Amino acid sequence: MKKPREIFCRFEGAIVLFALLVLLIATVVLTAWVQILASRAGFSDTAFQAQQRRVALANGRALARQYILEQMPSGAITNTNATGNLSGGWGAFSLDSASSGYWTGTNFVSGNFFSPMNNQSFAVTFNGTITGGGVSEVWNFRVRSRSPLMGGYPLVVHNAATTNLVWAPTTNILWTNISGFPQLPPVPLTSGTNASSANGYLGYLGAPTITNAPATTVAYNSYTNATTNGPGRTVEVILDPTSSTSTVRYTPGNTINANTTSRRLTNNAGTEVYTSGAFSITSLRVIGSANTNVVQIVIPASQTNLSQIILSGTNNRRVYVNRAGNGSTLTVATAPGFSGGTWRLGLSVSNSPLAINVAAGTTLTLQGGIRTDQSISVNSGTLALIAETAPSNLEFSADRILWLEDNRTP
Repeated sequence: MKKPREIFCRFEGAIVLFALLVLLIATVVLTAWVQILASRAGFSDTAFQAQQRRVALANGRALARQYILEQMPSGAITNTNATGNLSGGWGAFSLDSASSGYWTGTNFVSGNFFSPMNNQSFAVTFNGTITGGGVSEVWNFRVRSRSPLMGGYPLVVHNAATTNLVWAPTTNILWTNISGFPQLPPVPLTSGTNASSANGYLGYLGAPTITNAPATTVAYNSYTNATTNGPGRTVEVILDPTSSTSTVRYTPGNTINANTTSRRLTNNAGTEVYTSGAFSITSLRVIGSANTNVVQIVIPASQTNLSQIILSGTNNRRVYVNRAGNGSTLTVATAPGFSGGTWRLGLSVSNSPLAINVAAGTTLTLQGGIRTDQSISVNSGTLALIAETAPSNLEFSADRILWLEDNRTP
């Protein structure tokens, strides 16, 4: 056999080298491809675990919020070390301890600029732990509260209320059609002491009257317009506190008792008559003042006789009225001689229709506002409402609403 020519030997060697190069490149590519597939599979597993943790932590947070929101209206979490969880490790929570004082707390602090009541509110703060996917996060919870009238909403109309007002302030809360929170997401607000359909988060007014703030208790100063002896005797009492303490509180009774040495007037300019026995307090005349302290007037549901509040003179003193009614109408009227102007007054009226009587041709401006779950009617004159711009210690006497804020501990 003849030996191959040298040129063909060189060609065959090149082919072998080229084949080896192709095989080497293919091996590298195949190895890289296998590595990519392995990495992709590993990434999918890691991504799934991360998503599971996020979902589980979100579930745990939702469970904690639901539990606290259910407990909030009562004013306290009574279960120490409360816990809750979903099966399969899909979220859990635990609270470090019980907390209370939601309606009556006195820790007034600055906080969230995006909260419903602006930057300031009362706050009860406590900690908990959110667990999910084998990860635990320490969480902060804050039950906040504030009077909506003090928070800049001079008209708060709760469920069941009606009104013949043909205007509306620029900021208001209408609970049957919530407004007044521009560009903010809906926030669960409670204004009742339970979360049932009777009040709670459905906009019904059931907030407790705040009487735990330190205050000097005062009595009426004098009386007038007493009817003469006989059945159905009534009297009008006059409130003009002279105390200079930061907050004074007046709670009218149903009656006052007279004896034969007491004098009352049949009317403001009438003849003095001696009276005796019990007289029903049907009218309260509040005298305006330039003082800077707070007057809180608490009219409990047990006060069934009082049907009228008369605003006398001009007033720059912070006055707040809590009326827990029995279904009868409460009339707020201006005294004779009123020619228009601003009265610094906040009214929280539950279970009592509210009637406003202002002298014809004049405008009564209430700086503070009205909060009610019954009808509002303006029978004469004009009513205007503006926000209280400097509530100061009035914050501690005005009834509130509650809401919840929470965040991961930094």
